[in-house]
Amino acid sequence: MRRLLRCVTVCGAALAALGLAPGLPAANAATPITGRLVDSTVASHPGVPNMTVQLRRNTASGPGVVVTTDVTGPAGGFSLTPPSAAARYWIRVVPGTYQGGHIGGDGAAGMDFVMFTVAEANTYRPGTSIGAIQTLPAFVRGAVVDSATGDPVPGVTLHMTDVIDRTIVYASDTTNASGAFRIVGLDGEDFGLRVNGSAVGHEVGWFNGISHEVVPTWGEATGAPLGRAGRVSLD
Repeated sequence: MRRLLRCVTVCGAALAALGLAPGLPAANAATPITGRLVDSTVASHPGVPNMTVQLRRNTASGPGVVVTTDVTGPAGGFSLTPPSAAARYWIRVVPGTYQGGHIGGDGAAGMDFVMFTVAEANTYRPGTSIGAIQTLPAFVRGAVVDSATGDPVPGVTLHMTDVIDRTIVYASDTTNASGAFRIVGLDGEDFGLRVNGSAVGHEVGWFNGISHEVVPTWGEATGAPLGRAGRVSLD
């Protein structure tokens, strides 16, 4: 009995020295910040898995060191437990299959996004449930088909270009035997899609995402869609 009482006394003193009360949670214990990354280009907003999400300290000059990380699950969910309940934190999405940036927006309106700049982002308190956070794909994929036959066209080169200076090419790909292409490593939201089928006896032009046709001039084209471009019909 004496040993039990001594243990209670000594253990209680040790906990008190650490700033903890026996049987009670730590005074500075923080609850996780949670959210779910979703694809902003698809109406159903499916979750975005396998993206690394970082929790960063808030400093006078902006985001500081990374204090913990998580990787989004099959439905895009993540959970980040801060080291302190008495602070706010930045959340950064590391670029991958989808574009990176810091999270921000109007959470009250259910409109949070992965922002291009820190100036557009928010800090978050521990225990915040952000909900759905929209992010843009860092890729565009589709398939080039012959407009007359519907057959796939291999060997067509496609370029993602700047919409102002269309001589600037950010990334490219060439269609495979199935006519499929996938252009990756994109950062931004405004691109043109240049289609060059001259090497295989087809036209050169710009993609119109409404008609899914290749048109001869930029003025007839639309901005290139990110994510799933679908069919590209080529004369």
